[in-house]
Amino acid sequence: MSSNHGSDHENSQQRPNSIGIRGRALESLLNELDDQVDRSGAYRKFHRWPHRLERVFIKIRQPGGQDTVIRVVCRNISQGGMAILHNSFIHPGSRCAVILPHLTQGPTPVLGKIVRCQHRRGLIHELGISFETPINIRDYIPREGVPALFALERVDPAQLEGCLVVVDPDDLDLRVIQHFLRLSRVRLRHARNAMQAVEMVRDGCDLILVNQQLGDTSGIDVIAQLKAERMNLPVVMYASDVSKASMAESESAGVDALLAKPLTQDTFLRTLGDFLLNERDGRPKTTPSAGRPGVDDARRIASSLAKGLAHGDMNLCRRACMELLSADADSGLAGLGDIAAEAAAAMTSANNLELSRAKIEALIDACLSHRPAA
Repeated sequence: MSSNHGSDHENSQQRPNSIGIRGRALESLLNELDDQVDRSGAYRKFHRWPHRLERVFIKIRQPGGQDTVIRVVCRNISQGGMAILHNSFIHPGSRCAVILPHLTQGPTPVLGKIVRCQHRRGLIHELGISFETPINIRDYIPREGVPALFALERVDPAQLEGCLVVVDPDDLDLRVIQHFLRLSRVRLRHARNAMQAVEMVRDGCDLILVNQQLGDTSGIDVIAQLKAERMNLPVVMYASDVSKASMAESESAGVDALLAKPLTQDTFLRTLGDFLLNERDGRPKTTPSAGRPGVDDARRIASSLAKGLAHGDMNLCRRACMELLSADADSGLAGLGDIAAEAAAAMTSANNLELSRAKIEALIDACLSHRPAA
């Protein structure tokens, strides 16, 4: 697929984004939009988190088959989609690929489609994008200042099930938790110390809930012992201290969410829902293509190519091409070699990343849409 840049692309080089607004003016606009009444929350599945990015690259498939790369403002994001600001109307239903900054992997392509286009003022339109596959919100939003990042807008406690181990020497918080879960199908086990908690984890559970203060022992120390038993077991800690220092300490200890005391039922249920609903239902860790050789590798290579373009790293793009060119027939990457060869040849000939952009973006498209023969 080819990319249509033209004068729009040249003009975008001189502006931070398509609406041409940055800094305080952009903050003022976003604050004004956030202050407006939004009644759509009653019908929303995933919770929207503010995620203000001055510039995000999106490739839009236009009617007729051409692709256009635009620079937009990100307003907010959820597990299932995002809201952006752009300077013109775009047809709902248009397919797109958003290059989102992943906290550890850098710029990462996320496939989706435009589901809403709303005129805001002047040339400014707000676009709603629905992701093809739900993302893990914790991979994209920094934890700083946000103790508990939950994905769901609301949780019906009757849908919660699984085994929850609560590590707390006191009964007071336990009674509160029992009250919150009274309508659920969660099996709750109470450990008063680290030794009891380790035994319960060995017996099997789905989630651990730990008090930050455990008498003579800190919750962080107990979490280290529990992680030694089951490294990937999700852990939620509740604490009176949710300062930045406390959040940083809990994150480095492998805590998945930090809840402020006193606990509130809404936040508590939504946080547990991320682990006792999403993990059980396979969101967002599984995808329709999970388990098919070549799909994950193709998307990883697409991410490397997108990162190379975003940072002007031609060597990274070349390494991605070479990986495709050297892939064997059983790798699940068959069919991408010819396009990779064209991209590599363009970089060798021009020795300029911008002049090779069209070929590299065509390769990114091919990797994102790659489906190996069954």
